Amino acid sequence: MLSNIYSSSDFAAIGPFLFGYHTGVISGVITMPAFILKFNNNYNETQNKLSSLTNGNIVGVLLFGCFLSSFISGQTSDRFSRRYSILIFSIVFIISASLQI
Repeated sequence: MLSNIYSSSDFAAIGPFLFGYHTGVISGVITMPAFILKFNNNYNETQNKLSSLTNGNIVGVLLFGCFLSSFISGQTSDRFSRRYSILIFSIVFIISASLQI
């Protein structure tokens, strides 16, 4: 029983760390020339950067997902318990991180 508590608390503690890590990594990735070349539709050799709209969309998608999940996390916790909701959302995070990679 005690190991379940430690496992649940480990998953709960690593979530904010990974969120901050992803947010920090995005700021470095959107300035990489290969990323700019791949995702910039209006690529210009002299202006080696993404548009403000594209930067905002890339960073905003992560925050929008967090915004939506904040609405369903309470209902999930009430329905399945906090432990299982942490497990469910950890699996969702692992899948989404794998898709990002």
